[in-house]
Amino acid sequence: MGRGMISMATQSLSYSNEILDILKNHLVGNYSDSLTRFSYLNSGAESFVRLTQNPNYTSYDVESQLLSNLIPAMSSIISDVNNSNLQLIDFGVGDGLKSECIITDLSCRHNISYLGLDMSKDMLNIAQRDQNGIGILAEHGLCDFSNIENLNDFLNRDDSTQLILMLGNTLTNEVNMEQYLSDLRNLVEAAENRTYFLIGLELIQEDINSIVKEYRTEENYELTFLPLEMIGVDRTLGCIDIGFNESLGRIEEWFRFNSDYDLEIDDETLTFRPGDAVLLSVTYKPTLQHMKNIVSNSGWREEVGMLSENESYLLMLMSV
Repeated sequence: MGRGMISMATQSLSYSNEILDILKNHLVGNYSDSLTRFSYLNSGAESFVRLTQNPNYTSYDVESQLLSNLIPAMSSIISDVNNSNLQLIDFGVGDGLKSECIITDLSCRHNISYLGLDMSKDMLNIAQRDQNGIGILAEHGLCDFSNIENLNDFLNRDDSTQLILMLGNTLTNEVNMEQYLSDLRNLVEAAENRTYFLIGLELIQEDINSIVKEYRTEENYELTFLPLEMIGVDRTLGCIDIGFNESLGRIEEWFRFNSDYDLEIDDETLTFRPGDAVLLSVTYKPTLQHMKNIVSNSGWREEVGMLSENESYLLMLMSV
């Protein structure tokens, strides 16, 4: 079957201005948003692929194995719906190989179409390249799915059953996971077609240092610093600090300036002083019970879940 690209020519995403707005908030102590989602733009896409291939980055392989174990139960649940048409909607396409695994296993029971969404053209190109042989109708579209309003044009486009994927810890990069899940539930609940949501995320272990270690690599530094590099900030102006925030239950990556710096963008100037900090990224590491509470509080219903052998990684299929 043919392959298509959703045209987003009318959508103008000024990422530098969005980054600048976040930095303005950071300068006044408002850290309600981070730069996480901008790290996959441009060269960040290939940097991410290299990161997943780092021996210390174990969650990629763990999630892939869990997927192969969960798919039979997931397929059985979805097959109970009286609709053989199934659309996979992939939030954050990555290298595309995990969604390809799901497609391969579910295509024997369903007429499947695929829609991969990402705000990075380069990430979409990697997914398209690696999904070249999936043999179904596949589309890819530019979308910042962190902004729920941007999803209106992509969800509930026909009467197919929807299976939304948000794998690879993507959900944990949202600054408020519960609010995000609640907003997404409200969006899909308005439609009559059935929607399932599969999430994959790393849970906290007693030895949080082993998790933080995965992030203390040059591959990760290149990735998380990229949004600042895009707007002209040099890494020599400060240092990257990575640690676990126990009160919030998340890994935080900061860039802390060690010298004065004036950042000029579009006739605006932001002045940074030694000690000023930019929140590059957040990655929540909830406990299993905490995650179950978040799911329940946001209005989703857990259908089936699967834990890794050491209970450090969770796959959960939910519905509304």
